[in-house]
Order: sequence, then C-alpha cells, then structure tokens
Amino acid sequence: MRLATKKDKDVVLDILTNSFEDNVSVNYVIKSQNNKLKYIRNLMEYSFNVCLEFGEVWINDSNSACVLLQYSAKAKTTIKSILWDIDALFNCFGVKNVKKVLNRQSAIKDNYPYQDYIYLWYIGVNPDQQGDGLGTKLLEEVRKKAKQLTLPVLLETSMKDNVPWYEKNNFVVYKELQFDHNLYLLRLEES
Repeated sequence: MRLATKKDKDVVLDILTNSFEDNVSVNYVIKSQNNKLKYIRNLMEYSFNVCLEFGEVWINDSNSACVLLQYSAKAKTTIKSILWDIDALFNCFGVKNVKKVLNRQSAIKDNYPYQDYIYLWYIGVNPDQQGDGLGTKLLEEVRKKAKQLTLPVLLETSMKDNVPWYEKNNFVVYKELQFDHNLYLLRLEES
C-alpha cells in the first residue's frame, strides 16, 4: 500500500470508473446515462483531486485497488476547489442535477454524527479482482489510520449488497436516507 500521487491519476480513475459503473448513487448524480462512463470518470477525477488536496489517495502495490479519503479538518474552500466544483457542475452533474446533488449532500452532512472525521469517499477494486480480499486489506489500512489519528471514519453506500461486507469490517449503519434509492450511512466502530 502506498500514497498515490498525480502520476497515479489515470490508474486510480480506471479502477474507480470500472468499479462504480453500476453504482446506484453514482448513477443518480451524474449528468446523463448517455456517455455514462465519461461522466463517472469525470466524477472520479473530481474526487481524486479533492482527496489529493484535502486528504489522501492510497493505491495497492499491484495497482488494482484504491481508496480516496478526505479529512474534514483539512477540507476548505479555495480558488482551486471552487474551480473543481464548477468543472464538476458541467462535466459530472449537469445543471439540471444541481438541486438534486446539493439536496443529497446536505442530507448526508446533516446526519454526520461527528465534527472531525475521515470521510471514506470511494474504495474500489478492479472488477476482475473483486472478492480476492483487496478491499478488505484497504479497509484494514483505513482502520489503522483512523486509530492513529483518533478519528471516526464515515462513508455511505447505495449498494445494499455492500452493507454486509462493511459490517463484517466493523462498520455499522447509523442512518438510512431515501432518495430514489436507499442510501446507507455507515461509521467505523472499533471493538
């Protein structure tokens, strides 16, 4: 496991775009189902940039799995972040989706139980290697980082089938939100 750099961007974007192609929540916020992979990749690029600036991006040694983490205490509005937001508006979400995206983000943030936390934005494994334990290894590294920083870890998933995997890895669902899909808000519970 290593910290990703800008040089790893294309590899990380490939992993995440392929991993999230059928993700309900991602497809809910992207601009259109036409050119869906293009918009998903643009969303992942936006997330990569934000996490590289205000968190960390990790990639495994075989370049087949990655995780994007954002630290709430580091997140801030800068000229760079505003430009990323504007780019995301036009190249990920689309003007028609702005209200939907903002309402979704507001509902999620209103239900964060902590002020300072690690936000696990995305975790992805190449689809042909899912089920090989790579995601579990990434989550173990996230748990170590959270323990080191003494910060809680928060995430959400719209994929009900993923909830048992997160629960097996010490996450608990603390809230469920309803959009045109269910969104499960989870936090890491250390035993």
